[in-house]
Amino acid sequence: NMVRKAVITGEQVSGRIPLVTAKGKDIWVLAAGQPIRKNGVFIGLIGTCQDITDIVTAETKTKESEELLRKLIDNLPLNVFIKDLESRKILVNKSECDFFGAKNPEEILGKSMFDFYPKEEAQKYRNEDLEVMNTNTAILSKESTHVKKDGSISSYLTSKIPLTDSEGKVTGLIGFSLDISMVKQKEIELKESEHLLRTLVDNLPLNVYIKDLESRKILVNQSECD
Repeated sequence: NMVRKAVITGEQVSGRIPLVTAKGKDIWVLAAGQPIRKNGVFIGLIGTCQDITDIVTAETKTKESEELLRKLIDNLPLNVFIKDLESRKILVNKSECDFFGAKNPEEILGKSMFDFYPKEEAQKYRNEDLEVMNTNTAILSKESTHVKKDGSISSYLTSKIPLTDSEGKVTGLIGFSLDISMVKQKEIELKESEHLLRTLVDNLPLNVYIKDLESRKILVNQSECD
């Protein structure tokens, strides 16, 4: 294909080509060629070949690592996101896309909370991001309430960690949010059950009490108090 292109266009060509050596070894080479013409007629091709097997192998491993990382974060049961210094999201996982009602990451990437929330609320997120990035200090397991795109309210535990380069300079932050809405709902249900039980016990027409192993009272009802 490269030779045909050189013959047709008369231009210099280059590209990566997989080859098999005389010893049966698979390699990659970077080939470049310049067509030679005599009286306007193609008579040959002069070119060079450089073994780039190590480079291609390294690129393949990097791509495989990126695909593995993407598969991992997309299957985590929590929201994952990375923001740049301007609080624009540069990486999001599937859970984060679902939270914002996005069909794919491209609908979120490059955007900040100002693109999704009213200015006052978005500024709170921005101030929190700035605190993390300016102080190079993480915020861990902060409980907060969020309104989803569909209007439903959810509770989350969010952590934000400074993202730094090889020299330790802050370049953004990485965040994790765990949906604890079900846990919060169970807490509410438990409190309601405790309140119902307390009301029932206090209105019984008899004294009720509970003692520990040392015979110390650890629960009494209103009749016992009276």
